[in-house]
Amino acid sequence: MRVVLIALLTMAFGCSGSGAENDGSLQGGSGGSGGGTHTNPLSQNLVDEFVTAHNQARGGPLDPPPSPALPPVGWDAVLADSAYNYLSKCTSSSGSLVDHNPNRSSDYVALGGSGYVGENIYAMQGAAATPTDAVDLWMSEASSYDYASNSGNAGHYTQVVWRDSVRIGCAIVSCPSVKFSNSILCDYSPGGNINGQRPY
Repeated sequence: MRVVLIALLTMAFGCSGSGAENDGSLQGGSGGSGGGTHTNPLSQNLVDEFVTAHNQARGGPLDPPPSPALPPVGWDAVLADSAYNYLSKCTSSSGSLVDHNPNRSSDYVALGGSGYVGENIYAMQGAAATPTDAVDLWMSEASSYDYASNSGNAGHYTQVVWRDSVRIGCAIVSCPSVKFSNSILCDYSPGGNINGQRPY
């Protein structure tokens, strides 16, 4: 069974962030340092699968089609470390799903990144969670989003296709203490779902 935690920041369909992160002014930011040792144990094959799945989703078809086309995402190893460092704690207030990281932006900054960070979570029971399954499920929310009115319950979808979110960093962790234990967390920089703005 697949279960999804409602996505990221604000809009009519996202989780609430806190403080200034909701004001729409924090779209910028720069990637973290690419050098040094990283804590995220993902294989290069899984990194490639995350990037490919996101880029295929952003490549469409999308309704309406973005003009110009959405830029591809790239892997940010520092963002991935931040995602892994948090997810490996298996924090869950419900006991069913891992919680969103309320400090994801400051955690990223502490590792050398900058700017607001968006976040999507995917979790399931049983089989291992895969990057493609996660992105496919997030994209399945497209039918719930109305571009004209910029409304709907589709915060995962809008984060994946947010034009400015061109850096991703994801983690996969098994959390035995959580009901839906096979968890994927993807962080996005600059984060999307800025209140009052469309994804593209």
